[in-house]
Amino acid sequence: MDAVNLLVPSGALVSSAFFVSRLDRPVILQVPSMAANGVRLEWSTVSGTAPFAALHDPQAGAPAAPVFSGTAGGFARIFAPAPYGRVSFVTTMSAPMSLQLYSGV
Repeated sequence: MDAVNLLVPSGALVSSAFFVSRLDRPVILQVPSMAANGVRLEWSTVSGTAPFAALHDPQAGAPAAPVFSGTAGGFARIFAPAPYGRVSFVTTMSAPMSLQLYSGV
């Protein structure tokens, strides 16, 4: 199992990018408790910067596997559709935050 620590700087809407080495195993994102905020995973087929896009569920008409973190924190477990990803937030972070991502679980 690979564990990746992601840092989200104060004032940012996205985390640093990460690499998932095994697409045949689920990815688990752990979000600590914080003020309520919409959190989701975004994916890209190319390394580094944009374009990143959220995985969309056409049946629900909404992003797939969102994590809404509140007082108790939250988890998301999905199969990565591409090897490069980042975490996106609805509102900017008011303080730096550390997130944990586990792949190959």
